Amino acid sequence: MGNMSGLDGRQRLKTILRDFLNDKFPINPKYSPEFNRETYYSELPDALKNKIRSYIIYAIVFYTTEDEETCKIFLRLQEGLPLNSAEKLNAMIGNLRNEIVSLAGHPFMSKLGVKNHRFTHRYILAQLYLIILREQITDAKFRYLQEIYNTYRTELPPVRVTNSIRKILNFLQEQFGDTGQVIKFNADFISLCLLTNNILENYAIDSVGSGLKEFFINFVIKVDKTESGEKEDEIPFYEYNIYRKTSADSKGSIEKRFNIILSKFLEFNPDIKPKDPERSFDYWQKLVVYWRDKGFCQLKLEGCKQKTSFDDGTVDHITPHSKGGFTTVGNGQWSCISCNLKKGAR
Repeated sequence: MGNMSGLDGRQRLKTILRDFLNDKFPINPKYSPEFNRETYYSELPDALKNKIRSYIIYAIVFYTTEDEETCKIFLRLQEGLPLNSAEKLNAMIGNLRNEIVSLAGHPFMSKLGVKNHRFTHRYILAQLYLIILREQITDAKFRYLQEIYNTYRTELPPVRVTNSIRKILNFLQEQFGDTGQVIKFNADFISLCLLTNNILENYAIDSVGSGLKEFFINFVIKVDKTESGEKEDEIPFYEYNIYRKTSADSKGSIEKRFNIILSKFLEFNPDIKPKDPERSFDYWQKLVVYWRDKGFCQLKLEGCKQKTSFDDGTVDHITPHSKGGFTTVGNGQWSCISCNLKKGAR
C-alpha cells in the first residue's frame, strides 16, 4: 500500500498498544472504578487480556498525498467536525479521482455560483460522470460514487465519458462566459449539464445560438419566484424547485428536474433543429458519392491525397452533422481520410 502515516489518533494508539501492553502505566481506579487498585496489564485476567488484544480498531484510510488536503482534513478532525461526502470521496485516490480533479480545473467551473466549499465542484462532477457513464439517469448518491471510484482506481476511466463532460463544459463556457454565477445550486448544475448533453447529442448547435443562457436565467428566476403551484403554468417551476431541494441526488429527483428543464427549453426554443439521427453514410450512399466525385477528395486540404480508392476514402458531411447537416447523398462529398480528420479537428 506504499508509505502510510497516521493523521489523527496516533499518540493514543501508541499509548495503548506500546506503553500499556508493556506495563509502563497501570489502570487508574479513579477512572475505572471496577478496579480497586492500580492494575497493570500483566495483572489482568487472561480473558480480559484476550479481549483487549482482539479488540477491533477501525480506521479511515485517505488515499491522498497533497499536503493542503491533508491539513484541511486534520483541522476538521481537531475541530470535531465530520468529513462530508465530498471530502471522503476526494480522499479516494485513483485514476477516476485524477480525472475528476482535472475536470474540476476547467475554466467554467471557476465561474459557477456554486461555491467550491470542501470539494463541492469535484463532487458534482463525479455525480455527472456517473450519470454519463451509465448512459441513463441514475441515483448519484455517495455509495454509487464510491463504487465507480473503486472500479476505476487502477483501471483507466472511459475516455468517452471524460470527452463528453469536457464538451459540455466547453459549450457552457461559450454560452455563459463570465456569467456562470447564475448557477447557484448543485442540482441546477447537474440539470443544466444533462440538458446540454441532450442538446449536443440531438440538436444542431447553430440553431441554439446563445439561447441556452437566456433560457436558463429566465428559468431559474421563475423557479425562485414560484412559491406555489396553484396556477397551471406555475406547476412545472414549483415542482422543479421541490425536486432540487428534496433528495436532489436520487434518480427520481434528477429525472423529474431533467424532464421539466428539457420541456421548458424546447418550449423556449421552438425552432431548434434536430440532428439527423443517422450520422454515418451507409455503403450505397458512399458508393454513389464515390462514383459521382470520381474518387477525388473535395476538401483538398494541406497534404491531400487528391484521388483515393473506394476503401481508402470516406464521405464527409458538407454541412456538418453537428450543425444540423443531414446524412444524405446531396449533403455528402468524397474525402480522403487525411482531410476528413483535419476538418474534424478544426
